[in-house]
Amino acid sequence: MDLNSESTIEQLNEEMHMARSIGAQGFPSLILKSNKLAKAEETKSRALKNAQWQNIPYDYNDASVTLRRL
Repeated sequence: MDLNSESTIEQLNEEMHMARSIGAQGFPSLILKSNKLAKAEETKSRALKNAQWQNIPYDYNDASVTLRRL
């Protein structure tokens, strides 16, 4: 794979756009995706489209910060 190829750069831009759209604020980020069904008749594909993304704070020195949010 050529790291400077147009396809690699395009893929990187898509990944960065997706990360920003779900609330990533840097690297690394911990994002929790919740796809609870709003209604029993909702399809799985619709539930995935309606997923809620939540940025989870973390502390490299204290795991309890992350665990409290989970």
